[in-house]
Amino acid sequence: MKNKKLLLSKVKESLTRKLQAGAMLLIVALMIFNTTGTRLIKAADNGTTTMTFTVTGGVLEIFNTETTMAFNSIASGAGATVNGLTGNIVLKDYRDSPGEFGFYANANDMIGQSDDNFTIDAANVVVFPSTATIYNIATFNNSAGGFNSQPDNEMDTNILMFNSAHNAVGIVGVNELQFNMTVNGSLIAQAYQSTLFLTVLAI
Repeated sequence: MKNKKLLLSKVKESLTRKLQAGAMLLIVALMIFNTTGTRLIKAADNGTTTMTFTVTGGVLEIFNTETTMAFNSIASGAGATVNGLTGNIVLKDYRDSPGEFGFYANANDMIGQSDDNFTIDAANVVVFPSTATIYNIATFNNSAGGFNSQPDNEMDTNILMFNSAHNAVGIVGVNELQFNMTVNGSLIAQAYQSTLFLTVLAI
């Protein structure tokens, strides 16, 4: 009986020592953790990716030119000055280095569609740029000359109608560009046709 009590006492003493040792190790580990900030579980590494987006420079363009423009008609044998108007012409400049540009017009002779022996010289067609309406000009610097205000701009030569110098991209519109044509009474009754060239060029 005495031996059993002695054995139990030794077992109890051994367990107590092991528990005390384990507790001591835990305390030491916590002290190290608090002192150094060492994490027992390491976080995953992070990767980075650079995102890019590029806007490329545009071009100098002309849009919205009408497919046809008709002058007022007259009766055969009568001389007269007739007029025609274009609609809203749009000039777009989205170059990456915008600068001065010019808006030009010229035309071929008017040719009779039934009898091409009868023509109207392109010099008889005159353009009046200064009568047109221009919009969105605030985007541009008009100091380079603006509208050509000369009264005689015969279409047999390339006429500079609008001149703009600027340092910003954007759109400018030219509305109701007026053309006058003078004809005499020698023309026969038929349709006459030519091509009007509207051009925008960097200067």
